[in-house]
Amino acid sequence: MILTIAGLIIILWAGLRTPAIQTFLGQKIASKLSETFNTEISIDRVSYGFKRNIIIRGLFIADQKHDTLIYIGNIEGNLSKLNFNKRKFYLDNIELKEVTSHILQISDSTYNYSFLTDEMKSDKDGTFEWEIKLAYLNISKNNFTF
Repeated sequence: MILTIAGLIIILWAGLRTPAIQTFLGQKIASKLSETFNTEISIDRVSYGFKRNIIIRGLFIADQKHDTLIYIGNIEGNLSKLNFNKRKFYLDNIELKEVTSHILQISDSTYNYSFLTDEMKSDKDGTFEWEIKLAYLNISKNNFTF
């Protein structure tokens, strides 16, 4: 069976539209972020719809002591821009549900999330070089510890 380029594109597009493939890709991205930030980052499920809406379920980020830094049961938003070449990721109309976070002050100017912000602003090789913009954030059903 010989596949034409159009046939291959249709198969690829159909594969990317399935929640199992979307979840697989989301988990691979979480794994890469875990390596970048040197902490556990995981995602349970991801789905991406026709109207550019994205849903992420079960986002977990651990702090450097392997305790929960943040857990978000459900993230819903509209993907307004995704450009891999220019490393841009923009989400609009974001709703966070079932958020649990534990923010701890380690010293006068350091918190248990400082390793994340330090890595994002670092200028060494292999750092986090994406532009991320989040707009119109709504948070509900939350448990914050500070």
